[in-house]
Amino acid sequence: MRYDTTLKEMLQAGAPRLWELLLGEQPREFLTVELPSVKMRKPDFVAWLESGAFAHLEMQSDNDDEMEWRELEYYHWLNRLYGVPPLQIVLYFGSETLRMRHFIAHPTLHFRYTIIDIRNVKGEALLTSGSLSDQVLGMLSDAQTQAEAVRRVLSHIKELPDNEKHDWLERIMALAGLRGAEPVIAEEANKMSISLDIRNNKFFQEAFHYGREEGHMKGHTEGQLAVVEDVLETRFGALPDWARQKLSSLDQAALADARKRMLTATTLENFFAEPLVN
Repeated sequence: MRYDTTLKEMLQAGAPRLWELLLGEQPREFLTVELPSVKMRKPDFVAWLESGAFAHLEMQSDNDDEMEWRELEYYHWLNRLYGVPPLQIVLYFGSETLRMRHFIAHPTLHFRYTIIDIRNVKGEALLTSGSLSDQVLGMLSDAQTQAEAVRRVLSHIKELPDNEKHDWLERIMALAGLRGAEPVIAEEANKMSISLDIRNNKFFQEAFHYGREEGHMKGHTEGQLAVVEDVLETRFGALPDWARQKLSSLDQAALADARKRMLTATTLENFFAEPLVN
């Protein structure tokens, strides 16, 4: 759900280039729609377009085996509510291979809608947009190399006021998991001297909480070590062998010290600058 919420916020705030690539034009007015159903559904985006066309956009970060039936249900109720058949698109952001069906073909029922994998959207078009939302979404598309796309986005974020910079860093870290890009973002941010402070970042807080729960399952010491390694890798990139060896030799007291220090260290070298309690 973290992915879906972040994506909705960005498209609602404005991703003009992406809307043009998907629909050929801009939304003129977003509509707030809740559909009557046995199971209440709220479509992601329903909008009148500048040309007067009626569109419905759903965003998916995972494969839904019943997506075609969901779209048919949306089609039915939107057509009844507004008297216009909607142009329907599902935009897929997930990391797995897209496998959802885009049609229903029964002897007495034929239905079709459009599914677009964002990896098939032109990344360069999004990265060169004047909208930062477009640029961040470009990191999920076919954008050149991952590091280059991240570098270009961070170069724009770096120039923002601190409060806006913090908000955008949270967004890209929330989306990073869709492409396994956390280490790349941390590495490029470090090169640009952009602080990714774990204490104030929702993404890191969630990861840390999850790591603690995993620790209870794996065993206290092993779980704590896994949390420290994961956070350091997310902040500073893949850990070199010498760092892993040092971490693996830490006892319980040193691991407790490491968990505190990983919150404030500015570089991997800084993390190991002073001896951990041992």
